[in-house]
Amino acid sequence: MSFLQAPCLLEPDGYVVVCRHLDQFVALFPEVENVLGEFGFGLSGVGESVLLTDGQGVLVDSLSYDDMSPWPAAADGQGFTLQLIDASFDNADVESWKASDEVGGSPGRPNNPRRGFLVINEFMASNTRTLVGPQGDYDDWIELHNLGTDTLDLRGLYLSDDLNRPLRWQLPDTTVTARGYLIIWGQSNTQNTTAMQANFRLSKEGEQIGLFDRDTWNNLPIDTLSFGPQEADVSLARVPNGTGDFQRVDQASPGRSNDVTAADFDESGVVDSADFLLFASHFGVSREQEGYEFRYDLDLSGAVDFLDFLIFAESFGGG
Repeated sequence: MSFLQAPCLLEPDGYVVVCRHLDQFVALFPEVENVLGEFGFGLSGVGESVLLTDGQGVLVDSLSYDDMSPWPAAADGQGFTLQLIDASFDNADVESWKASDEVGGSPGRPNNPRRGFLVINEFMASNTRTLVGPQGDYDDWIELHNLGTDTLDLRGLYLSDDLNRPLRWQLPDTTVTARGYLIIWGQSNTQNTTAMQANFRLSKEGEQIGLFDRDTWNNLPIDTLSFGPQEADVSLARVPNGTGDFQRVDQASPGRSNDVTAADFDESGVVDSADFLLFASHFGVSREQEGYEFRYDLDLSGAVDFLDFLIFAESFGGG
């Protein structure tokens, strides 16, 4: 058995990669910063044990892997890595492991970039006059928010209004930008013609919402909630934005932060000239036109117009 000892500072929620050949690893993954090498042994392709001990030789963690079923075949010489599905899972259980979604794995970053970063951030289960949907109806809506600093691929995820039926509606091939928002509409009274319209409605009497991962991640829940009876045109939103508990909010904020002034478009903490330039670049755009965004339509009328400018002007200089 071979051993590696090296000084290393590991930040909270951070990563360190230990590699056999440092120059080769850096050439393949130049973006990874916290790297240790070189160690003088390799990992067996037919399975073995890996031990992690502290400075006194006390065992901290260990795992034993194999290249035989039920271990994932894709990780056996095809370029994919073995990944722990969730850090809380028992790594002694083969069911806790899967083949990586991409060749080369995800060294130096989360195995699953969606878990802990993608949240259900706001929803309205009784929308009678607040926000016009893509069909011209006042449909229910659910807002997803990306807390991370990288764009997230949502292809293959599932959304449901029943936690016992996680595969109710599969999201289309779409993304949500870093710190960005995505609105998903409930089933319309007219025929659904947009990809971002689910095949269910939310019940104003109360029910559940669940966001579930891809089939390759065993459809694990990413974020879920249960809610009771809802008031018309009142949303429930996470406060603080993205991380807090769901609260009744006086003014819905689809497509923008739940706890900043609505006109603070860049979320700097003050409504200033930078926000005016953002607003001006969207002035005159309606929901039928390319480039329309909810957050600039401050009165949610379906168009960024003079009434929105008046609302903006009243907020100017505030924070």
